[in-house]
Amino acid sequence: MKLSIVIPVYNTQDYLRACLDSCLQQEGVKLNEDYEILCLNDGSKDHSLSILREYESSNGIRVVDKLNTGVSDTRNIGLQEAKGKFIWYVDSDDYIAVNAVKPIIDAITNMTEDCLQLNYDYVSDGSLNKITSPQTLHFVTKEQWRGGRSYSMPWLFVINRDFLLDHNLLFDVQLSHQEDTIWRFLYILNRGTVKYSSNVVYGYRQRPTSAMNTKSHEMSKKYNKSLYRMLEIYAEVYKKYPHDELDSIIPNFKEAKIYASSANILFSELRLQERSPKDVITDLKSIEAYPYPMLLSRLSLKYSIATFLVNLFSLGFCYDWYYIAAYNLYGFLKQIKSR
Repeated sequence: MKLSIVIPVYNTQDYLRACLDSCLQQEGVKLNEDYEILCLNDGSKDHSLSILREYESSNGIRVVDKLNTGVSDTRNIGLQEAKGKFIWYVDSDDYIAVNAVKPIIDAITNMTEDCLQLNYDYVSDGSLNKITSPQTLHFVTKEQWRGGRSYSMPWLFVINRDFLLDHNLLFDVQLSHQEDTIWRFLYILNRGTVKYSSNVVYGYRQRPTSAMNTKSHEMSKKYNKSLYRMLEIYAEVYKKYPHDELDSIIPNFKEAKIYASSANILFSELRLQERSPKDVITDLKSIEAYPYPMLLSRLSLKYSIATFLVNLFSLGFCYDWYYIAAYNLYGFLKQIKSR
């Protein structure tokens, strides 16, 4: 079997049928011969499992029902359970193009690279704008693919399963956020090669209740914990690999990964206001992630003026007293605002 479409499912009953139907609307290939649809129900509390069972009996998709352990562990189980030579992780609230599987299989059959990177479009929450794949994919250079921008969403990539297994490229279960970023980073670190297609074959649904768009204090705490885990991974890699080798893979590795992660943590702790700023700085100093040179990339208006100002007056200059003063001022202003 050439391809396994692996779909983690958690409480997506309103979108699941559209996702499954899109994976089934594929001409020129046979389900469970050329490709499979492997769905892993991650302890859904809605009617997702009953929908999966319906499609299992009527259409022949494969279903694994498991306790809720999160998307990272679910994808890892999917990798072990998959039968295809290549893996394509698809989110259960998104959908793929009509007749996309055959040109993808044609591409990976003759491909020497480890990974095929696909293209996508954003789609709104309530719409189902069907995408139709061309008969043959068009390939471009990395620089031509969306202007050379880098993305880490796993559904962008159709990856050789043996490459993932041989390099133990699993999703980190300690990360509740940014697990995709670390997974993609480790793929690059292991010198995985990529072939780029400019054809849109994936519909990425934007819905306000998704994990990416849900904001709360508890969610912010989980995000903050993930930032520390990311920094830990980058620091371990920095100790393990020769620095010139790292820079050849990711230019200016220490600034791009370790120092940038340190700044992200400082910014996150500033907003949470739960730990002493001195303790935060001490932790970062213990792994040589602080102080860092001034990160001009942080001083950008591309997010918002408020974010720019907070960056300027808290992270712009890397001095203990500067950050501590900003931390205390931010906390004071936050208290006034809440009254």
